Amino acid sequence: MIIRGGKSRMARRWANALAYGGVLLALCGCNTAPQTQTPQMTDQARLIKLAADVEKRGDRGTALALYERAATSSTDPAIQLRLAKAREAADDLDGAEAAYRTMLGANANSSEALVGLGSIQLQKGDAQGAIRSLNAAVAHAPSGKVYNKLGTAYILLGQTENAETAFSKALSMEPGKLDTRTNLALAQAVGGKFPVAASTMQDVVNSPLVERRQLINYAVILRMSGRTDEARAVNVPEMTAAGKETILRQAANAVTIKDPASRAKAIGVLASG
Repeated sequence: MIIRGGKSRMARRWANALAYGGVLLALCGCNTAPQTQTPQMTDQARLIKLAADVEKRGDRGTALALYERAATSSTDPAIQLRLAKAREAADDLDGAEAAYRTMLGANANSSEALVGLGSIQLQKGDAQGAIRSLNAAVAHAPSGKVYNKLGTAYILLGQTENAETAFSKALSMEPGKLDTRTNLALAQAVGGKFPVAASTMQDVVNSPLVERRQLINYAVILRMSGRTDEARAVNVPEMTAAGKETILRQAANAVTIKDPASRAKAIGVLASG
C-alpha cells in the first residue's frame, strides 16, 4: 500500500511537472513566435483610398479618373460600384450603366447593382427597364427607397394602381417620409382619385417638416379636385399670387388629359415646382 501510495504521489508530481512545463513551453512559444507583419496595400487599394479622399474634398473629376484606373484590371464588385457612383455623379449615365452591368455579369442577384441600374434607367427615361431592374432588386432586398423608385417608374407609364402599391409599400417601411406620402398622393391624383389624394396630403401639410415643393403639390391636387379657393389659400413660401395662378391653371388643364401617362408627365412638371 505504501508503494502504491508512493507511485500515486510520483504520478501526481509528474503530472504537475508536465502541466507546469506545458505552461512554460506555451509561454516560451508566445515569446519566440515571429511577429506578423501588416499586409501591404495593393496598388488598387491605394488608388481606391486616394480616390475616396479626393472625392470627399469635392474633386469629382480627379476621383473618377482614379476609380477608372483602379477598375481597368479588375471586375471587383466593390470597385465597380464606386466607379458606377462616380460616373453617375459626373452625369455619365451610359458609363454608370456599363459599370452596373459589369457587376451584374459577375453576380446577377446583386441588389446594389440592380438598384443602381434601375435608377440609371429611370433617369434615362427607360421606365420599362427600370421596372424590371427594381422589381428584381426588391425581391432580394426590399426597402422604402427602392419601392419609391419603382413607384416613380410605374407612374411614368401611367400604371397608377401599380404605382400606388409600390408607394404604399414604401410608406409602410418609412412611415414618416413626407416625400413618399406625397408621391402616393400624386399617384392617386394621376389615377383620378382626387379626394383621396387630397386626404393623403393632410399628414404632409400638417407636419412641421413640410417643404415648399410639397405645398405646391397640395395646391395642385386641390385644384385638380375642383377646390380652387382652398388651392389659392395654400401658403407657398416665395411664390407670388401670379405664379400660383399659373400653376393652378395648368393643374386644371391636367384634369382634362385622358391618357394616364401623359397626365403623369403634366403633373410631374407641376409637382417639381
